Amino acid sequence: MYYPKVTQADGQLNAGQNFFRALIRFKQRLKSLIDSSLPEPEAGLADAILLGYRRTVEREDLTIFSRVGLSHMIAISGSHITILSAMLINFLLAVGLSRPRALRLIFLFLFLYPLVTGLSASAVRSAIMGGLSFLAVYYGRGSMMINALMFSGALMLVGNPRLLRDDIGFQLSFLAVLGIIYIYPLIGSLYERRLISSSRKNRGRKILKNIFDTINLTLVSQLITLPILLINFRQFSVISPLANVLVVWTFAPLLAALILGLLAAAFLPLFAVFWFLPAYLLLKFIFVISGSLAAPGWVAVPFTHGNWYQGAIYYAVLLLAVVVWRRALAGNKRR
Repeated sequence: MYYPKVTQADGQLNAGQNFFRALIRFKQRLKSLIDSSLPEPEAGLADAILLGYRRTVEREDLTIFSRVGLSHMIAISGSHITILSAMLINFLLAVGLSRPRALRLIFLFLFLYPLVTGLSASAVRSAIMGGLSFLAVYYGRGSMMINALMFSGALMLVGNPRLLRDDIGFQLSFLAVLGIIYIYPLIGSLYERRLISSSRKNRGRKILKNIFDTINLTLVSQLITLPILLINFRQFSVISPLANVLVVWTFAPLLAALILGLLAAAFLPLFAVFWFLPAYLLLKFIFVISGSLAAPGWVAVPFTHGNWYQGAIYYAVLLLAVVVWRRALAGNKRR
């Protein structure tokens, strides 16, 4: 809108509008605490990672993150929901709350956090799946990840059918989870056997497994979302697995450092810079590593040709390969 004309609507806000306004004010208060405690560009990245303010990250930094395959850290996704839910439930149980009461508060968090961060497709999907998982725990029932994924997708499409065709975030989010369900275990079987067969006294085995798991997740995400990424973003990050190994480990400590910094700064704002020091060091590390990795010209391969017919052929071949591989593994287990 080049010449917007803003007028104040007559009448009182209803209960839902007042509730949402309170959430937005709370979000803005958290943002102001972060902005006053951290310098730029670290404050902008912290706002994006914790609160969903994607536009607070400079365009040049967004380009760097895209080149090295770290854009997923900025978008509110399943990783955010999972890590924050785990932190919250561990804290609630540690302070003495019973498991049913802790789970009720988790349900409240899963409802409020996507609202606060902008209702992105990945956040809503993660909240619904997380809610179903915690609901299964609450009632002592088993849960299947694929059932939760299909239910959350169907529920979101009932609310907005256009997501399936028009929302790239929706497509990437659900495809990534499908890859984790069906492809991640297949690739993991290649290295887990060797790790299990190695000596149990090997202290580096756990570290190696974490590294392999990170590479596996990165490869699976790239493999299953490749046509969408190439057709929409016109480039492929060659260095993404290395970048994720070097940076992703900071994600959980960073979220914890930001939350603890916010809590401490709310009560003792005079020392806010000190409370946010751990978060600043982690954010600075992310910028230094991503900037260094993005410097060479070869780290992102441009892709100018491609269409959905080629994408359909790619997914048909990938589906066939996964089916054959799963059957081969099942046959080996029977033997």
